[in-house]
Amino acid sequence: MNPKSVYILLLSMAFPIVCKANRDSVFLVTLDLPAKNKEGKITQRVNYRIPHSGIYSVQLLCSQIRAKDTLVVYDLAFDKINFSSILGFIDLHFSQSNTAHQLSSDYSDIITRFDMVPAGQYISKVILRPIKDTGQIFQQSIYQDIDSNLIYSSGLKDKVNVAMLLPQSLKQKLPNKTSPNKPQPSSTDQLKSSNNKLQRKLRNIKHLHIQPILINNQAYSALYYKSFFLGRYPLASAKEMSNKAANEIQAINSNVGSLVNNELEGYRSVSSQVKDLFAKTDKNNQLKANIDLNTFSSNTQDPQSAIEPNYTELLANVDVEFMGMPFSVEGFYTTQDANRKAKSSYVRFHYDIETAKAKLQKNINSYKSKLEETVSKGQGLENVYGNYAKRLDAQKESMLKDMAKEYDLDPSAIKDSKGNIDQLTSQIPNSIDTGKLLDAAQNKSPELAKKTQSVQAKKEKILKNKKDIEERYKKIEALEQKAHNYYALLEKYRNQTHLDSALNYEKLNNISNKDASYKDMTKAAAGILPEGKAKKFITGLTNFDMGIINKYESDYTMAGQTMKGLSMGYDLGFMKAGISAGSTEYVSREGNVEHYSSMLLRVDNKGTKNHKIGFLYNINTPSRAMSLDNNFIGKKNVRYPSFNTPSQIISVVYEGKIKKNLLINSELARSFKKNDGSLLDMAHAALNNSLDYTIPKTSLGFKAAWEHLGSQFENNALPYIRSGTDRYTLGTHFDLFQSFLSVKLDYNYLVQQSFASTGYSTKWGFDIKTHSKRYPSISLSYKPFSTFRTFADTFNIPQRPVQGEVWTARSSYQIKRHKNVHRFTMMYNKNTSTSDSFSYSSSTAQLGYIYTCPAISVSASFSRIELPNNFADGSGIISSYISSLSVNKTFFKSLSVSLSPDMSNCTWGLQRISGTVGLVYRMNNKPLLFRTMFRYSKFKLNETAEAQELYAGQMGMNWQFKATKKKKVILN
Repeated sequence: MNPKSVYILLLSMAFPIVCKANRDSVFLVTLDLPAKNKEGKITQRVNYRIPHSGIYSVQLLCSQIRAKDTLVVYDLAFDKINFSSILGFIDLHFSQSNTAHQLSSDYSDIITRFDMVPAGQYISKVILRPIKDTGQIFQQSIYQDIDSNLIYSSGLKDKVNVAMLLPQSLKQKLPNKTSPNKPQPSSTDQLKSSNNKLQRKLRNIKHLHIQPILINNQAYSALYYKSFFLGRYPLASAKEMSNKAANEIQAINSNVGSLVNNELEGYRSVSSQVKDLFAKTDKNNQLKANIDLNTFSSNTQDPQSAIEPNYTELLANVDVEFMGMPFSVEGFYTTQDANRKAKSSYVRFHYDIETAKAKLQKNINSYKSKLEETVSKGQGLENVYGNYAKRLDAQKESMLKDMAKEYDLDPSAIKDSKGNIDQLTSQIPNSIDTGKLLDAAQNKSPELAKKTQSVQAKKEKILKNKKDIEERYKKIEALEQKAHNYYALLEKYRNQTHLDSALNYEKLNNISNKDASYKDMTKAAAGILPEGKAKKFITGLTNFDMGIINKYESDYTMAGQTMKGLSMGYDLGFMKAGISAGSTEYVSREGNVEHYSSMLLRVDNKGTKNHKIGFLYNINTPSRAMSLDNNFIGKKNVRYPSFNTPSQIISVVYEGKIKKNLLINSELARSFKKNDGSLLDMAHAALNNSLDYTIPKTSLGFKAAWEHLGSQFENNALPYIRSGTDRYTLGTHFDLFQSFLSVKLDYNYLVQQSFASTGYSTKWGFDIKTHSKRYPSISLSYKPFSTFRTFADTFNIPQRPVQGEVWTARSSYQIKRHKNVHRFTMMYNKNTSTSDSFSYSSSTAQLGYIYTCPAISVSASFSRIELPNNFADGSGIISSYISSLSVNKTFFKSLSVSLSPDMSNCTWGLQRISGTVGLVYRMNNKPLLFRTMFRYSKFKLNETAEAQELYAGQMGMNWQFKATKKKKVILN
């Protein structure tokens, strides 16, 4: 259902209510069920539409309808409650009632101990009195019907589900078609056993009584707390009940919408049900961990490799929910770091905002789809139950008229007397025209005697048929009550759906059209989130990283370089702000680890989704160790940052979209030091603008870009930057033959100016691809590149004039036959480059074949590689021919065996022959995986060298586990 149709349907449903509300000064209230908040206090949410905002006193009165009477469960008064808007909701805490109040201790115990409201029918009354206008009162009565089956969001239902679970139930893939409330019939012994099991599991809960009952041939366990009926739980066999419980637990964690009830009887607003279910998911602190340990050992190093022959590595990743928000801790350690200057080991703490947003968006979508379904269903319920209630009214009136005619009575007299015989007979003389009787008496008319006899006969007839009249009136009264109940249920359904839409649906629909932050999303979804969820400080975090950080902010500030430190961003409401600070590190050409103390401040506007603008301030200061190193300055005639005059950069970034066809990206940066000149000095500026335009209703697009890097622009924390250059780019992209063929063309023009000269470079490039499952996919691309000399960028990494090109061609084709897949591949790559007077060229051609089926996979490849020969004079090309085969076979679904031989030949003979054998075993009942590998290789580095042998082995294990820690709930 699209949003427009939803609005139309909502208006059609809400129209009679809105009209009535206008006559009643636009006052409408609905109530969520009282619930326990995180502090263990009872709170009730009041959803409202009122004539005007202001300070009100509020009275809440609720009574449970019982068989013979009603029981007042609470009568509370709250003074000076601020209703800040005419449409919204407010949470009232029972403990903050300002005047003496009545609250059933058993009722409150049930809410605080079992996190639920007892099943049954309730009549609630809400009274609002404006503080400034003591004579004005707004009040509304609300009928609530709590399902006799334990509701999914109750803590007691969760306790019962856990009690019914069998081992491994949650690990099994359960069928979605299993109905959670309608288990299949089972034998009497099985049902008795299930009830006894439930009694044993819950025997420590004080004052909780469990009684087996049978309703319509379905067995239940009825649960009572003192004088309150809590609800019933359907019984079935142990396996069926375990599957039912597991399905409900999985649904709460993955699809709460499937547990929302939108039937007429027992209906609560979708937002109220979803809110309670969301609160249930937040009660579980989930922890997921992946730990991987590997040990490697060999008799010698691989040729041309700096990796140690013997080392151990540990990789761990832990995902945990803290305060309902996802955090991850990732760490890596290798024993090789003991002999390295540049360490590979790291630890990182990360707040996964994207996962948090995705989870919240999933819940929002679940709510929206369920509300749309409820709105559509509501119209049908209006037709079905509204017409049924009208037929009941008509049937009642017909029965009333028939009885009135049979006993010669006025229908209104029967209705007024409510079927009371004494009251009916006492009214009979009054039903005769006394004026006519007086006339008859004066004229001595025989009519008087006849009238008297008629009245007496009527009384005798009524008294004689007293039982019939009373029974028929009870039926009339039952029809009237039944029709009244349906009218009340329909009105409650309309009211709750109307307020649900006005309070929540429209807000959530609006944020879908914006690039909303997590704080924006929680603010819009406040009506469907548990109390206080949208007001948490943590919801304003836009990012949080600590430890090793690889973060991209812009091309000329933080552009992905490695930093050890802290990065944090926060949504302030009117804008987003962030800070990153720490030590930026990289390895210089000389092999030294260079450190810069770096800090970046960023502010972004919160405009529309199509236009974003950000302001950045970046400062970098070299470490003291670098400044003391002679190589730090060397013989280069350049300025370098110091502790007194650090390198500072101010940058403005913009990203925009115009009418979905034109994309604009731009960054303007300016580096600063003392006495650097005017603000508009382009020598210290960097500018990058790009436009991407697609012609409407076509696949033809154009791209244009201009990048300017001033000769004195400095950001020493970047490992590489082309200073003193201007780069112009033009490109186009289009599809042909119904998107079978895509083509991209690029033109690049590069200019660099130095003190003495100016260099130019013009390059064309293209990328052609086919997209087809029926025919082989083919791609061909040509990418030229060039750079120019400058004096220095990052001091120890001087730029060199490099130019070259890369050719790449690929082709693949896949054939599927049932569960078998055949894939054929071809690839060719050639790259050449020239730096100063040194040229390099290499090429690779490869043919490949892959076969996969459920139990085995086979891959084979044949490659030809051309590389420069390592002769003393650096001349010559050597060609190598490499053939490899890999076979992987699975046994018993848990053991995997692989075998991979390969061989390499060149013009002077056999270069290498090797083979690898691997075993992987995954335990069936535990999340543990063990692997081992052995590799043998015999190789020659050149024609005259002696052959060497390498023996290498690996042993490792992987452990994945998930843990859920529930909050303690006192139930005894």
